[in-house]
Amino acid sequence: MSTLNPAVELAFPDRFRRNELGRLTSVDFRATNVARELQETLKGTVSYAGPVGSKPVEGKEEATVQRPNLTASLTSTLRIANRLLLTPGAPELDLLHGDSISATGGRPRWQMDADVGLFHRGLGFLVQSSWRSGSRFRSEEPSADLRFKPLGTANVSLFADLETAFPKVSWASKATVELSVRNIGNARPQVVDRRGVTPNGLQAAYLDPLGRSVSLNLLKRF
Repeated sequence: MSTLNPAVELAFPDRFRRNELGRLTSVDFRATNVARELQETLKGTVSYAGPVGSKPVEGKEEATVQRPNLTASLTSTLRIANRLLLTPGAPELDLLHGDSISATGGRPRWQMDADVGLFHRGLGFLVQSSWRSGSRFRSEEPSADLRFKPLGTANVSLFADLETAFPKVSWASKATVELSVRNIGNARPQVVDRRGVTPNGLQAAYLDPLGRSVSLNLLKRF
């Protein structure tokens, strides 16, 4: 569990230490099991994988022409129920209606994931995207009653098998190169409390310090 709240303290009182003034002095963050979790989820996926483009004519050309290969998928996930019982006798938590055991808020009810990739003669690209609906962490305190806004991210990768793309170049033998951009839109979690203020510990740069990142990888096998 990555967050502290009254529900967690009520379920695991022996892991919290307070001084005579009631101030929290220490917490035991060791991993633990929960008593029970119920999930009801509706999930659907549409996918395609295969060659695209014009078919080669029958005969000799059919055996030598390589068509681009496309892979694509779209997955939609709808969470109907997600309830959690931390310990026997503790109140049941409804993660879809404001309860949470995570620093990123409750569970989003809706999530979409999409992937598209195209590969041809050692060259290719891959686009991966994900979107989740907003969630809520309810509290009687205005400063702790949090709303987590919807978040969408996309990653793009371009790669080349240099030996396949440039078979007559000696240095390209057994070499691959990949250029990747993670979170290309630099989207980060946005959180506000009931007053419309973002708590200091939930600033976007704290929840996702890296944001957009670009990497270039060159692999050479010997």
